[in-house]
Amino acid sequence: MNHKKVCVLFVTALLLLSSCCAYADGVKIGMLMPAKLVAGATDNPIALDDIVHWAIFRPEHGRNETSFKFYSNFATMLMAMNAGEIDECSVCQAVGEYIINVNPEFVVSCAARITGASFVFGFREGEGEAVRDKFNAALAEMRKDGTLDALRQKYCANPGRDTADSVKMEKFPDAETVRIAVTGDTPPLDFVAADGEAADFNTAILAEIGRREKLNIKLVYVETAARTTALMSGRADAVFWYQMYKGVKDQPDAADGVIFSEPYYDTNIFLHIGRK
Repeated sequence: MNHKKVCVLFVTALLLLSSCCAYADGVKIGMLMPAKLVAGATDNPIALDDIVHWAIFRPEHGRNETSFKFYSNFATMLMAMNAGEIDECSVCQAVGEYIINVNPEFVVSCAARITGASFVFGFREGEGEAVRDKFNAALAEMRKDGTLDALRQKYCANPGRDTADSVKMEKFPDAETVRIAVTGDTPPLDFVAADGEAADFNTAILAEIGRREKLNIKLVYVETAARTTALMSGRADAVFWYQMYKGVKDQPDAADGVIFSEPYYDTNIFLHIGRK
C-alpha cells in the first residue's frame, strides 16, 4: 500500500532539530483534540497551559501570544494548515518525520524535547478491566522478548519510509472479540485505507496482542475527538490511542471513566510542521 496515493497533503523536507522560531505577531498552533477538551473541561486558550504543560508553547521560548486550535482528525488539521488557518501543527516525532518525507509543501519549523509522552490503550472503567489486564500481560511479554522494540524500529524509526505494510489480524474460532476504536489517519502510527485495509505500528501491536491472548481484534474507525464517546457508548471496547505525559498532574487525555494500559510507545520529541 502506498501512502502517496492517499495522503496527498504530506510532505518531503530535511528534519531540522532546532530551536523554535519566534513569531512577532504570535503563532496559531493546531493540535488533535484532547479528551478533556471534548468533555468540556475548558475551551479557554489561556487555561490550556494548565492542561497541556508543554514548555514549547510558553512566551519565554519565543511563542508570544500563542493560540491553539483543536481538530477532530489529523487530515482536517493538515488541510487547515494548507489553507493558512493555522501556522503550524504539533505532532509526535514519528508522525512528523513521516509528514516531511512525503510532500514538499511543509517543513519542520520547530523541534523540542519534552519530559516524555507515552501512548496507551484506553478501556471503560470497571467492565473493561479484564481486557485491560490481558493487554497489559501481552505488552509485558512483548517488552521482555523484544517484540515491542522490534515493531517500533520497523514502523517508526525510519524517517524515509513512505509506504505502509498491511497488517492481517489472525482469527480464532469461538474466541472473544474486542472492538478497538482507531483513528486510522496518522501514519506511521496507524493507517486504515478507504477499503478498510489496516497498516502500520499501532495495528501491528494490536495484531500481536490478539495472537498472544487469543483475541479476535475488530477495528472500529472513529475521529480523534470521538474516541471517548465511542468507548463509553459501547461502540468500542477499547481505544488506541490516548497520550499520557510524565510529570503532568492534570492529564489532557485522561477522560472520566477511562482506565489505561501500560505504555506501549514512548516519545520525547515533538515537531511543529509548517508551510515553507
